[in-house]
Amino acid sequence: MSSSLKPTETTELLTDLGGGAFLKALDITLSEIGAAVIENRKGGSVTIDIKIKPQGSGMNVVCNHKMSCVIPTENGKKTEDLELLTPLVVNEKGNITMYPENQLQMFEKEPKLKDGSINRF
Repeated sequence: MSSSLKPTETTELLTDLGGGAFLKALDITLSEIGAAVIENRKGGSVTIDIKIKPQGSGMNVVCNHKMSCVIPTENGKKTEDLELLTPLVVNEKGNITMYPENQLQMFEKEPKLKDGSINRF
């Protein structure tokens, strides 16, 4: 691994997957499994599978993220799958984000008048 690589901010990336739906589903699934494990005295599981593939040319990729779970029941188990796709960007140093890090600011944070003073409305 090159020392110039910048690690991906995993917490931020998970929040971005599926517009937040993936992480919200994981939150709910973990709670559902926890309650079922206590109630039925049997184990459950969650498996997350993330696959990243190039999308067109350039630095764009598509992330296929899948969550599979096994929830114990009184007489067996219940299984569920969730699979979503999210477009992402691999930046110059290898970190993966929702938007390019070098994207230009579209609007000024504080609009300025022609004379250079700040317009506070």
